[in-house]
Amino acid sequence: MSTRGAPKQEKFNGPKKPASGSYFLWCSENRQAVMADIRRKAEAEGKKFAVTEVGITLAERYKVECTEEQKKAYAEKSVVSQNEYQEKLKAWKETEQFSEFIKAKEIYNKKLTGRKEKKELKDAGQPTKPKSGYLTFVNEIRADVTAQLKKEHGEKFKFGMVAGRCAENWKKLSAEDRIPYEKKAAEEKAGYKIAFAEFQETDTFKAIEAKKEKKKKVANRVRRSRKAAPAGESATATEPGAEEEEVEDKE
Repeated sequence: MSTRGAPKQEKFNGPKKPASGSYFLWCSENRQAVMADIRRKAEAEGKKFAVTEVGITLAERYKVECTEEQKKAYAEKSVVSQNEYQEKLKAWKETEQFSEFIKAKEIYNKKLTGRKEKKELKDAGQPTKPKSGYLTFVNEIRADVTAQLKKEHGEKFKFGMVAGRCAENWKKLSAEDRIPYEKKAAEEKAGYKIAFAEFQETDTFKAIEAKKEKKKKVANRVRRSRKAAPAGESATATEPGAEEEEVEDKE
């Protein structure tokens, strides 16, 4: 099962976490009415609907409109819904869908961590990876190919056509014609190896790698403790960052 963004429990047949506390329950019940009022006001004044106004208006109305008696009732309702949620969550953890959710979450977290690490390394001055001979060729002809395709297809032109035409042109090159591009790629690769080796000796790179290694160790401990835990029980996170691997049972 594929999901966009962080995996949601509901997508894996898990229970949806209910609104918690009197304020959020009140907002849940009144949000649509508040949005409608803001839209009507914006239309009357000839302005664009601003979604940022919704949260501000809800907070203001809650202070004025929600009585202490209502707050108490919402709080009691919140306790009941949270207890029901915990029971459903416990039962869901016994299912195959929960295992699929955990796997999807681990994959997502790994990708997210990878993107953050790449950005961190880039910001720290990591040298840019060298281009292949093919990419060097594509960068050289891209502008001309794009102009030609726009001329040929007019309004039907799509940027996806550029890559296809560039690939066709590369295939038409003889082995001899490709030599200059492959030579340049080899030179860039050699320069990159030297620059990267120097970057690896910096304190910044070593600090980033040490942090990455620590995260791996924490993740491995959590994974091992989860496997060793009896069915229906989840491992307790005992290291900083380990809680990211667990399903949040409570607010």
